[in-house]
Amino acid sequence: MTATLAPSTHAAARSGKLPAPLSPGRARRGRKGLLLVALTGVALGAALGAGPGMSARAWAGADAAGIAQPGGDDTLALASTTPIVTGDLTQPRHASQTADPATRNLAAVPQRGGLLFSAPFGGSDHTVFDGNFLVVAAGGGFTPQYDGAKKLSLTPGIGLIGRLGPFNFSSRGAGLAIDIIPDRASAGHQRKVTFALGPVIKYDANRSGKVDNPQVAALGRLRPWFEAGVTGAIAVHKLITPYDSLSFGSDIRWDITGRMKGQIISPSVSYFTPVGKGTVASVSAFGDIVDDTYARYNYTITPLQAAASGLPAYQAHGGLRSYGAQLIVAHDLNNNLKDGGFSVVAGLSYARLTGSAAATPITSLVGTANQWTFGAGIAYAF
Repeated sequence: MTATLAPSTHAAARSGKLPAPLSPGRARRGRKGLLLVALTGVALGAALGAGPGMSARAWAGADAAGIAQPGGDDTLALASTTPIVTGDLTQPRHASQTADPATRNLAAVPQRGGLLFSAPFGGSDHTVFDGNFLVVAAGGGFTPQYDGAKKLSLTPGIGLIGRLGPFNFSSRGAGLAIDIIPDRASAGHQRKVTFALGPVIKYDANRSGKVDNPQVAALGRLRPWFEAGVTGAIAVHKLITPYDSLSFGSDIRWDITGRMKGQIISPSVSYFTPVGKGTVASVSAFGDIVDDTYARYNYTITPLQAAASGLPAYQAHGGLRSYGAQLIVAHDLNNNLKDGGFSVVAGLSYARLTGSAAATPITSLVGTANQWTFGAGIAYAF
């Protein structure tokens, strides 16, 4: 579901049998629809963040719910690019019970923090995430209408995460990220550290949809754009429990449409952990750094726009655009993450605009730098 370095990327670790989202995408602007829907279901398995078992499912769910990535047209993508790597939920406690060495674990997922879980999952070693698999999620959420908006809008969304042959992939808001590093567990050994790297493409938009504030509407609409780049992450497994993981990741993307012409870097850090046989949680922190071109396109107010809107003219500059955190929780409806099927996902994301994104009159005079996103959805894994 993500092909971004999550910052919402997915440097997912692989070491187990449950796939985790590639990497958390961070609070990226995923544009309200798609971004929301991918909420935590798959998002928990996804950046945000981004994972497998819970990971894959949660990540897709979060993406669908719009919490996985902040910002964007009416949506502050909460999912950070940093992928969070999830542990192998199916990994037995003894090396002699190790899963097939060919099995790959998509553990990188963008999530932040989680509860402790110490009991083994137990049951069959086989999971729906062995080999090729797909998790599809749909949902909706409340997200800001545009960067700096006070008003939230309800938007639908969809998300997905999966594996096809040696490649792991996941939606990144309204985009896609692919992990091309074939990390695999070796017989009798689960890797402590895993890596993720690959291409990412993402649709982004700001003030291109509904704008209720009359002064901001008078500035005119911005044309949406596509960003392409690279996402990567590193994940460390088995920190506190046999199944948790901590991941660090980032995306770097450039506009490829010639409209916005800017660059954005989205780093993130995520912690993923199961909190029961059928429930997983992820906590993440993320940020976005933009160049001058990106900032001018989204936050500058020209003298002509000032005359039309009544807002003062403003010249924007690059730098740290936002930082924030998100929480995603996913629960399998039959209380067994290993067998696929349906699960529900919910998430909450907060991003604080800073720099020119906060100083522009769009935010400082008629908006707010505090950007909240709430979402929920349902995911299906097979």
